[in-house]
Amino acid sequence: MISGPAVRSSRRRKVVLFLPSRVDPSIGDLPCADLLPLELLHIAPMAERLGWEVVLVDAMTEPDYREQVLADCEGADLFGSSCILGFQVWDGALVGQAVRERFPDLPMIWGGWFPSSIPELYLSREICDAVCIGQGELVFEDVLKAIESAGRRGPALDKALDGISGLAVLREGQVISTGRRATVHLNELPEPSFHLIELQKYYDLHR
Repeated sequence: MISGPAVRSSRRRKVVLFLPSRVDPSIGDLPCADLLPLELLHIAPMAERLGWEVVLVDAMTEPDYREQVLADCEGADLFGSSCILGFQVWDGALVGQAVRERFPDLPMIWGGWFPSSIPELYLSREICDAVCIGQGELVFEDVLKAIESAGRRGPALDKALDGISGLAVLREGQVISTGRRATVHLNELPEPSFHLIELQKYYDLHR
């Protein structure tokens, strides 16, 4: 038998980006139609320019967002999320736990103000494999490339993530920083992927 070079799969990789709900509808809180998921729209083009499919789920506009996220994670290669403060932290953790339980081998990454401030909370709860600290566009792109080379969760991916500056990871029970990442001017980054959202859904929030 003649052996040849390994053939790389032609399957298009997929990342699911989720923004948790900013308000608790069970107590009558109303969403703000002018709050777009900018944090996810800014990192999405990093995946698109690598040829990845990007699925964005914003809890503010999707009534059954938990089930939608779980459905979208079928066949996905990465789950990513972000949050700021308040109910969004709680809501994101619940959805993150559901994703981890359903897809234990799926890599998960978090970013945003709150996870960046207290990454140990996310890493110890095992709802992520890494937390992005600070600006996320270039870090996110490097994480995507690491998954392309190392695959699903496991030692190979852990080693690849360890080599990406701008992350916090958990190793042998300790939170480890992979080093600081320089901030890049927004003019040096791709335009946000506004085509991933339907603006009419945001207009309809206050109708």
